[in-house]
Amino acid sequence: MSRITMTFALAALLGSVTQGAMAETIENNGPVTMIDLKESRIRVNDTDYVLPNRVQVNSMPAIYQLREGSVISFLAESGAPPTITSIGMLQQPPIQKQTRSTNAHE
Repeated sequence: MSRITMTFALAALLGSVTQGAMAETIENNGPVTMIDLKESRIRVNDTDYVLPNRVQVNSMPAIYQLREGSVISFLAESGAPPTITSIGMLQQPPIQKQTRSTNAHE
């Protein structure tokens, strides 16, 4: 291997290590106020986070177990937007029952 090739390889390796070291871990908790399944995003404390399907609770993607009002605790990696890497469900809101109309004309 030539000296120039080795220099570029070393520079690329150092660049990838430096970028990985720059990722900051965020720890947060709060109620979920928005869920966007299409974009895999949720909002907690007025901040949007990506919640990928690989983040699971009880062998199921966590995003499919959330409801607006769910209280969660999580770790995320900084980014635009931050990506959740670990999640814990602290409290689920009650499931709202649908009421049937008592009016026979509807």
